[in-house]
Amino acid sequence: MRYRYRDPRIFLLFAVLCGLAGGFSLPAIEGNEARAAPAPAPLFVCPTATITQWTFTGNVSTPSSGAGAFASGSGLSPATPPYTYFGGPADPAISFSSWSATFDANDYLEFGVDTTGRVDIGISLDYRSTGAGPSTLDLYFSTDGTNFSMFGMSMALIRDSNFHPLSFNLSSVTALNNNTNAKFRLYAYGASGGNLRVDNVTITETCQQSPMISEVAWFGTQAFPGDEWIEIFNPVSGVDINLTNWRVETADGDPSISLSGTLTAGSYLLLERGSQSVVSDVAGFVYTSGQMSDSGEVLYLLDNTSSIVDSANSNGAAWPAGIGAPNYFSMERVSINGNPAGDGDFGWISNIGAVRNGMDALSQPIKGTPGGANWAATVTPTFTPTVTSTPTMTSTSPPSLTRA
Repeated sequence: MRYRYRDPRIFLLFAVLCGLAGGFSLPAIEGNEARAAPAPAPLFVCPTATITQWTFTGNVSTPSSGAGAFASGSGLSPATPPYTYFGGPADPAISFSSWSATFDANDYLEFGVDTTGRVDIGISLDYRSTGAGPSTLDLYFSTDGTNFSMFGMSMALIRDSNFHPLSFNLSSVTALNNNTNAKFRLYAYGASGGNLRVDNVTITETCQQSPMISEVAWFGTQAFPGDEWIEIFNPVSGVDINLTNWRVETADGDPSISLSGTLTAGSYLLLERGSQSVVSDVAGFVYTSGQMSDSGEVLYLLDNTSSIVDSANSNGAAWPAGIGAPNYFSMERVSINGNPAGDGDFGWISNIGAVRNGMDALSQPIKGTPGGANWAATVTPTFTPTVTSTPTMTSTSPPSLTRA
């Protein structure tokens, strides 16, 4: 359990005064210099995004982002590495020749990815077919890594000196969802020589949402500063989550909260430190480990394999929202167009009490929404960066953990 001591800024102020009297100057304190506004967090916890992308930058066939495998058919030149690239190492395309005049099962480019946790798969690319290069392209897919099926109809390729975009929406092929063996092959033919070059091959997805940390009262309540609470939300439509062996814990391991039971779709789990009376009129899950630091720390939601599912205050600096005494505003996750915001300084705002839920241990209204939908989900926040060159020192009374 972590105990809180008197505010160290009092001692710093004392040292400054003594230093002025003694004629020496206080050394610069790292981190108190003026700083630019933080970069915005990703807009959504679960965006439509890239699983894997090949840009071939640096003349390499490994993915530039994500994980995946590339291979070429034995009928092409080159059939194996080292491959041929076109356009220079800064922005190349991978290039192949020896395409056939008619469909040949050995003339293909293959891209393999793991789509675990992903749905609505798509693929896009840029291509250039030279004047004698292939005139037709077929997309094939595999859900077992071995057997391939054609998707849609044959595509006519433009043969000139330019790159052209192509995209395929495979969301109708549900067997590609959540699949460890997803593969895609580009078969091209109708050539009389020439080359086919491809670039920016991108496998896209819509990720499946997961339970998330939706609200944090890192400062406690107006009744007792030690009455901290945390809210977990399950936004996954139609899916109940078994929380057995899941944990909520800070980066230093205190508090560490072991979870259990089932979090049903669209429901909230309230975690209350020490007593059910922390939020006296909302039933919650009681934990007994230590307190969160008022100066800020990272809070994680971990699944039963100890993998990070979500976080709050991922940079470990000062809490991005929430206010302690005397206001006790909770820190709520923002929603944008109905999608939960990512974890970052722009992903959280303080609940000022316009919409609130719950009473503290002394039956005083809580400025937050423990166990219910966030007020932050109903507002459109605006963010004004603040640049501070010198800290403001304020004496605060040490919090008390003693109940009346």
